Amino acid sequence: MFKRKTLDDRVIELERENRFLRELNANAIQRIVGVLDLSDEKAADFADLFEPWAPDRSYSPGKRIRCGENADGSAVLYEVKKEHTSEDCSPPGKKAGLYKKIRRG
Repeated sequence: MFKRKTLDDRVIELERENRFLRELNANAIQRIVGVLDLSDEKAADFADLFEPWAPDRSYSPGKRIRCGENADGSAVLYEVKKEHTSEDCSPPGKKAGLYKKIRRG
């Protein structure tokens, strides 16, 4: 027999779909921003749109990632200097040889 969905079931289903679509949009924006040819100053102005730094990921030179916050609460943007796999104990800001902080204009 067909079970009728309750309002609570439908709300849960819609919340799950909404979360999925937000993540999908965020990933799409990060991919688009990652291929745009932005100056360092302009990229830093839009740091929140870049992919967040994460441990156990391979990073290539030139890739821009965000990690941490400036005093005003805006995201800090870094550029990868050397190819490496990130480690939990060495995020940007702690390993100067791996990342270059991009200053806002």
